[in-house]
Amino acid sequence: PDMPFIGGNAVNFEAALGEVQERLSLNEDSDWFLPYKHPTIVDFQYVSHMERMVASAMYYKGFDIRQNFPVIDAWLSAFEELPWYVATKSDFYSHCMNIPPQYGRPVADDNPRVEKIRALLSPRFARMPVNFSSAPEPLTEAEAK
Repeated sequence: PDMPFIGGNAVNFEAALGEVQERLSLNEDSDWFLPYKHPTIVDFQYVSHMERMVASAMYYKGFDIRQNFPVIDAWLSAFEELPWYVATKSDFYSHCMNIPPQYGRPVADDNPRVEKIRALLSPRFARMPVNFSSAPEPLTEAEAK
């Protein structure tokens, strides 16, 4: 059966993401948290955690943070324009496989849509060439250029 987010409360998870999106929205000068043309320590503090949340919410729950929170998506896209960030960014599958040893095993939904997403991300089912038009972890705008 579908399992709820932590404590059965997807509402709180989405509300927390809404707060992050709201804070990002306060800066009208750039995509960053603070009004600079470059990321600051605040952005760096959040980005690795957000990267893991984007991957694990998709992998375990089929929840697309980037689609549901466009300001967060713009912020992550701004990072993806930076070659030094892209060089350190991990993939969805690696993020998700690193979570259980660190925090315990997440409870995954077992509905057909989420199972398909997990299969598409799993190297066990990888086929060449990769069909990025249907992958849950598609190319970023910067990668597609």
